[in-house]
Amino acid sequence: MTPLRQRMIDDMRIRNLSPHTQRSNVEHVSRFARHFGKSPDQLGPDAIRTYQVFLTTWLFPNPLTGEPITTHSVNRACHRAHRRSSVSKPVTPHSLRHCGPPPRIWRRPPQINSASGRT
Repeated sequence: MTPLRQRMIDDMRIRNLSPHTQRSNVEHVSRFARHFGKSPDQLGPDAIRTYQVFLTTWLFPNPLTGEPITTHSVNRACHRAHRRSSVSKPVTPHSLRHCGPPPRIWRRPPQINSASGRT
């Protein structure tokens, strides 16, 4: 464990933060550092601001264009689909993560024997 990480954990213990909060904070600082490829002690306020903009602007890359898909685009698509559906409950992108994929995705496609062309 690096001295910086140990100091962070010690500071959180002094502040009486829960173990879950401590693990979460360490993980978030680790992600922040990996994003820039540097140690957190080498990053300053400008890096923090850049990372915050990155977190709030880009959700995941568009497979067709490679450009990032914004959270606004995901929300808009979700609301359009909700209006077209017969679902009466409110739907948000967050609520979609709690439902599973459609059954057709669950089933594995049959394996084709390349020699005979049969399944």
